[in-house]
Amino acid sequence: MLRLPSAVGLLVWGGLGVLLGSAVGCTGPQSTADEEQTPRVYHVQVRMTEDKAEAERALGAVLDWWNESAPGNLPRPLETERGSPVDIAYRPPLYRVRLGPFASREEAETVLAAARESYPEAFVVPGRRSASGASP
Repeated sequence: MLRLPSAVGLLVWGGLGVLLGSAVGCTGPQSTADEEQTPRVYHVQVRMTEDKAEAERALGAVLDWWNESAPGNLPRPLETERGSPVDIAYRPPLYRVRLGPFASREEAETVLAAARESYPEAFVVPGRRSASGASP
């Protein structure tokens, strides 16, 4: 029996075996040139849910926290088309309620530290800023 390293696979097609693996450059997903040139941004994700109405309620609560309870010395999010520091990002099946985007991980971590008392499960997520200024 032939044993192959986990990085190498064997494809049999039409009776002909073809060895695939690291020798042909299988390195996983590649980023595009546009992604590499698009600046990275960071969000503080405070809630994830499959329920859109619940996400909208959470958005209102997070916005209230930001406007009323968040310390005034926190970093401000980058300007976006939506004009709000809180948004809902939907990637099936989850709605993600996020603060941001922030220009650096350090800014997002500062906001995260302040939000943790009210949102203990919050965490920082990286993203890319689109050409229009919005973030995914």
